[in-house]
Amino acid sequence: AACQPPPGVDPGAVWLQVCLVVQTTDATRLQGVAEHAERLPNLDIRLIHNPRDDDRRGENINMGVRAATGRYVGFLDDDDVLE
Repeated sequence: AACQPPPGVDPGAVWLQVCLVVQTTDATRLQGVAEHAERLPNLDIRLIHNPRDDDRRGENINMGVRAATGRYVGFLDDDDVLE
């Protein structure tokens, strides 16, 4: 499903910033995420790479917060869906 802006927001405007922390040492996986992000032009997607294989959830959250410039911050894990 396409990501749609809220009512009253210009459909062509960038209306949501996503700080996407990708924790992987797999260059192919990182490239795939980057290519997918490019298909969402109405989102300000900031791709942050954490080149680690071990579980670094807290570090990933901190990296995302540092990259964020918006007023509000929310968190989704790799098995979550934003509707």
